[in-house]
Amino acid sequence: MGARAVAGVLCLGLLAAAPADSAEQVPDRVMARGSEFNIVLSKTKLKPGRVNVQFVNAGEDPHDLRLQRVGDETEFGVGEIGPGEVENLDTRLRKHSTYVLWCSIADHRQRGMEATLRTRKRR
Repeated sequence: MGARAVAGVLCLGLLAAAPADSAEQVPDRVMARGSEFNIVLSKTKLKPGRVNVQFVNAGEDPHDLRLQRVGDETEFGVGEIGPGEVENLDTRLRKHSTYVLWCSIADHRQRGMEATLRTRKRR
């Protein structure tokens, strides 16, 4: 096989390995900062699709983070983390949806550890 043929095969291999939609591969990001007794989001509106929620326990007590689409019974989340710890949740958000995030430990949600996140149209 000549040098040109090898170069052509290599280029085809690289094109086949590249993702079809590289914009879809980059998740949107939001930080959820939890403390006694609230959750503050770095942004409250995200694009639908892949998202990385970084949960930071800025409080003095252990906390966890649960996420659920309003009207859906399925919930996602990260387990209990201690003060100063960080955990990431990678998931997909649907378009035109509202999500609730909360701490499920003891009465933390009832005491105010809850936040709302919405998806917005893609641009």
